Amino acid sequence: ITGSYPGTAFTAGPITTGLNPSGPTLFRLYAYNAGQEVNGHSIYLDNITFTGCKPPDPPRITKAFSPNPIAVGGVSTLTFTLTNPNTTAALSGVTFNDTLPAGMAVTSSPTTTNTCGGSWAPSGGATALSFSGGSMAANSTCTLSVTVTSSRPGPSTNITDFISATDVGTNSTATGSATATLNVISAPEIDKSFSPNTVVAGGTTTLVFSIVNPNASTSISGVAFTDNLPSGLTVATTPNTSISAACGSPTFSASGSSISFSGGTLAGGATCTVKVDVTVAVSPAPTTYTNANVTVAHTVNGTPVNGNTTSDTLNVTEPNPSVSLSKEIGLSSSGPWYSYVSIPANTAVFYRFVVENTGDVPLTGIAINDPNVSTASCTWPSPLPVAVAANDNHIATCVVNAGATSGGTLTNTATASGSYSALTVTATDSAKYATAALSIVKSVAQTQYTFAGETLSYSYVVTNTGTATLSGPVTVSDDKATVTCPDLTTIGNTDDFFNAGESLTCTAAYVVTPGDVSAGSLTNTASASAGGFTSPTDSITIANTPLPNPMINKTNNAAV
Repeated sequence: ITGSYPGTAFTAGPITTGLNPSGPTLFRLYAYNAGQEVNGHSIYLDNITFTGCKPPDPPRITKAFSPNPIAVGGVSTLTFTLTNPNTTAALSGVTFNDTLPAGMAVTSSPTTTNTCGGSWAPSGGATALSFSGGSMAANSTCTLSVTVTSSRPGPSTNITDFISATDVGTNSTATGSATATLNVISAPEIDKSFSPNTVVAGGTTTLVFSIVNPNASTSISGVAFTDNLPSGLTVATTPNTSISAACGSPTFSASGSSISFSGGTLAGGATCTVKVDVTVAVSPAPTTYTNANVTVAHTVNGTPVNGNTTSDTLNVTEPNPSVSLSKEIGLSSSGPWYSYVSIPANTAVFYRFVVENTGDVPLTGIAINDPNVSTASCTWPSPLPVAVAANDNHIATCVVNAGATSGGTLTNTATASGSYSALTVTATDSAKYATAALSIVKSVAQTQYTFAGETLSYSYVVTNTGTATLSGPVTVSDDKATVTCPDLTTIGNTDDFFNAGESLTCTAAYVVTPGDVSAGSLTNTASASAGGFTSPTDSITIANTPLPNPMINKTNNAAV
């Protein structure tokens, strides 16, 4: 210590002392021999300098997982890096503890390294780590490592307790505790299904693959699967493949009995959908096909990691091809349509053919065979598909102009046919027409009339001269008289229809008028009607024959 008094300099010291290893070190400075015995004089000490070594800094710790991320159940190496920041002081008794996060544990047969000395012996399955007694030279680093695994998907954050050393105590600053996060990725999940899952032998179904990334915020890559179809199933000639945008840009192939998907990338939480049509063998049937052992995988740190395995069963039934035919007749190309019509001879008719696939398999080679009508103008879809709720594509229609009819009755039967594989199915239906014709013969009981007020009795014989059965009633229209006809249930077969060949007689009474007498004759005309058809008219004329003039005979000049 050096100092001065006005006009006088002095030196004292140096003072050498050790430091208190367990607390603060106190210094006391006392001045004496000032040559003054009077109290109240003071001494001031300025610019006191302490020289020597400061206390060492505590050790520091960092840590990291590698590789990172890993798959669930994968292995990562947890490495701790310890640093002695002191350039001249060594550290001893270096110690720290580390509790692993939930789901993380030391691997069953751990691999460890230690360049820090001391005690480092993690045991398989341990969930807590402990290091003690480490020694570190000045200005050095050392590492400790152990292999760990995790069964818990998602981020796992691991925080180490504060590191300490015997020489300096605990480092409770930010450099005294290490934090690292290991991302644990769940494998993708795959499901597959046949849609529909029941088809007929020789039919086609869609095989649907759904791949889900269960990691909500972490994408996965290298997604792949291979499906080797069981014997009897093959990729359809037209596979109608579809791959959703969520699958990324994978490589896909489907041919023969093999389906392959690779290089898919799925964002966190995404679902990738792949569809491809497959065809079932024609035989055997009925049977089932189990499409099993399809495993999905993805790539983590360059290594494929498998997810789950999926399967589905396809039920195959025996095919039941079936076709129906509806044949109807009409008087125009737009109908209306009937199974039977009564028409005059030489009337143009049209036939409508409606073919329907009523089976459970598509039909090819649809054709109509009609011995009386040419169907060459008809075109039919090939195949004629199976019925679905969304449309009526399983029904096909053709209208043919058959031209003018001849007289008589014609029952026209057609046959529809279609094929499935080696099976041919047929259906028949008929449409009928008959020509309608009526005749009327009119007669009168009297041969003449003589005076007004006289009653004339008319008869009308109406006959169904055509081949069509006509509905009743039968009526007669007469321009002079009101005609009454018997009910159809009282004639012929009493069936309330006017059948071909049946006849009935209608009657009427007519009272002669003065005008008829003055006219000198009476002509009236009548026609018959039934079932919408009217006969030609028939007329009859009856003459008026006056009474002779009165005569006067005289005898013996006496008036008689």
